[in-house]
Amino acid sequence: MGSSDQSGHSHRQRSFGTPVRDEDTSEVGLLPTGTGTPGYWKNHPEAWPIAGSEVLVGDWNHNRVCDADETCLALTTEEALAALSTPPKGDMTWNLSRPLVAAWLNASAGNDSTCVAATIDLATDWLLAHPLGSEVGGDDASSEMAAAWAGLLDDYNNGRLCAESRDSLEAETSRDEAEHPEPITPASPPQSPSEDSDGHPGNNPGNGGNNPPPHSSGQGSKSKTKP
Repeated sequence: MGSSDQSGHSHRQRSFGTPVRDEDTSEVGLLPTGTGTPGYWKNHPEAWPIAGSEVLVGDWNHNRVCDADETCLALTTEEALAALSTPPKGDMTWNLSRPLVAAWLNASAGNDSTCVAATIDLATDWLLAHPLGSEVGGDDASSEMAAAWAGLLDDYNNGRLCAESRDSLEAETSRDEAEHPEPITPASPPQSPSEDSDGHPGNNPGNGGNNPPPHSSGQGSKSKTKP
């Protein structure tokens, strides 16, 4: 399942997030995790929805290969962490990479990314032409456009566009659980030791009840004495 945007790329969601099945159509989709900010992803690298040690921004079909119809930016996990950890400053390459990496992780986690898919591709293409740390300042002709992309991606990461934020979804989940608590199943009564699982009297040799006496292996219990 995929969608196309103005960049001409086909965007297909990968099975990250929590798989859920639609009971009416039997179609398996994803339960969105909610978007996280750069700070969230920086502090939770164990939650990154990636395979291996590389973040391939723009790999929309998540086959770990940049296909002919994709624009990709390959970052090691260390480079991605550096991008997420660098506060906004004069170099536009860092200012854009920070929200871009977070947006890519949010999209890969199963959140709706239709509103920023084209922006992710455009920002990726810009960073390919302006590598991280290349000191692109505000006097560069394309800096204003890159700043606008960064602002849009920041809105997305904070849950202000087409996907809710993690905090918002967690609050909704907590509210639903409080309003609709799970029913408490009463415990089964303890079983009497003199009854089996069907409620019938059990075999208790010491109760003097209905148990037949044990049989000996001989013809009877008579003992023989010498004459």
